[in-house]
Amino acid sequence: MASQESGSKNLFPLILSELPWHDAEASAESVSKLYERVVLAAENSIDWYLRKKESRKRGALACSFFALAFLLLGMLVPATLLVDPEFPYPNLGYVLILASGACMLVNRLFGYSSGWMRYLRAAFTLKRQLEEFQLDWALVRSEMGGDPVDPKQTARLLNGLKRMTQQMNRLVEEETDLWLREFGSELDGAEGGLLKGPAFLLHRRSEVLRRGEAAASAPISSPTS
Repeated sequence: MASQESGSKNLFPLILSELPWHDAEASAESVSKLYERVVLAAENSIDWYLRKKESRKRGALACSFFALAFLLLGMLVPATLLVDPEFPYPNLGYVLILASGACMLVNRLFGYSSGWMRYLRAAFTLKRQLEEFQLDWALVRSEMGGDPVDPKQTARLLNGLKRMTQQMNRLVEEETDLWLREFGSELDGAEGGLLKGPAFLLHRRSEVLRRGEAAASAPISSPTS
């Protein structure tokens, strides 16, 4: 979700009304300024997404690491109780498994993993669009033999700038809408996301404890002579 600093929300603030269009030379200069403005807005948007993805990446990796670590430690507690029934923290496994679920929930609620992927995809899409736009621009300019010399050539270049601007705005809007939908769905499923995974593990832990207690209380038969 690109911020206003990306330049994509308002590509031409007060510029169009100030640019001269009264003759071919002035129009060529105005088109050149608009081209630089569009390219700068695209580069700023790409830079914004690439910078923002780093914080999402760090959050996703941290949540995944701690979720896995807490889960493995929580699964070790039942095994420890089988070896040492006097283990002083028999309920520690519950806490660790719930902590693992909380890490996964934080990842989902704050959109670390999904945001990382969204920002990376948006940056590469914008980069591709910018490269294609610059190649098309160079091709049109080469066909014209340089700067536009009549209104038709000027309009052709302006249409190219308009298409690039629309593509950037559409991508930012789609990425923002996707973020809003993801955030809403994760809020709705937060409780289920927290308890779904740990519930199964807690059930398995209870079964292991019951089997261990049953094995410990079973009578030991004497060998017959």
